[in-house]
Amino acid sequence: MGGGKNYYSRHYREIIAKHKWVFIVGCNNSGTTLLQKALEKCGQVSAMQYEGQRHTTMLPRAYKYGYDRVWSEYAEELQLSSSHATCLMPRLVHDWFMALPKPVKPVIVEKTPANVLRMDFLNKHFPEAYFIGLVRNGYAVTEGITRKSGHSVERAARHWGQVGEILKENSQKVENYLEVRYEDLAGNLSECAAKLADFLGLDADAISDVQNETFSLDTVAGNSHQSIKNLNRESIGRLSKEEIESIFKHAGPMLDHYQYTADPATEKR
Repeated sequence: MGGGKNYYSRHYREIIAKHKWVFIVGCNNSGTTLLQKALEKCGQVSAMQYEGQRHTTMLPRAYKYGYDRVWSEYAEELQLSSSHATCLMPRLVHDWFMALPKPVKPVIVEKTPANVLRMDFLNKHFPEAYFIGLVRNGYAVTEGITRKSGHSVERAARHWGQVGEILKENSQKVENYLEVRYEDLAGNLSECAAKLADFLGLDADAISDVQNETFSLDTVAGNSHQSIKNLNRESIGRLSKEEIESIFKHAGPMLDHYQYTADPATEKR
């Protein structure tokens, strides 16, 4: 779809209405990229190359010096105000459509983990908004954050717990919400595909077939092309007993809420 900023100022509402918008949200390192790539590979959706926040200046970016991967520490700065919607929305839709491969399919997938903070705003301004909340074992997520950012275990664990609290609260404010566990996505894609397909109106077999694909992801196993695999055991295995105790100290309530332990064999589904 072409058109400049003036065109989108006049028609952005009707452009939005022609598509189903799927927002993947949650804590970073929880499998949000894996889910986006899996949906994109099934050939039924359109998705941007990078996180939606990287394709526009209309979203406050969850990148700040000294706060890499722990954006919950400045959550207020990342909020969107409905009072700014009139000037924000036309440019946001313009920027995202310019970043999407053409032709744009009826279902659009956008992945910005920090949009968990903006679920209510997005729900109000995208009539066909669907939210998928990614949840993953907090011990594994904490290890990934510390490995990639160098932050302390305590800081990473607090971030995971805070994002979990935000997701739990904001998921109650939207009409269409599906919680997906990384453990199901990576460990039983066929069953997970059925839930995703039912929620989004897609073909389950096409999603399930992605199990045979490989993905370029930066994981504890490296950043070479990998098949879908639950890497919790590898991540948690890198933690010391003291680090495991510290993670529970700083994120215990949400670990209990999701019934996560430091033993991946006990993960609840």
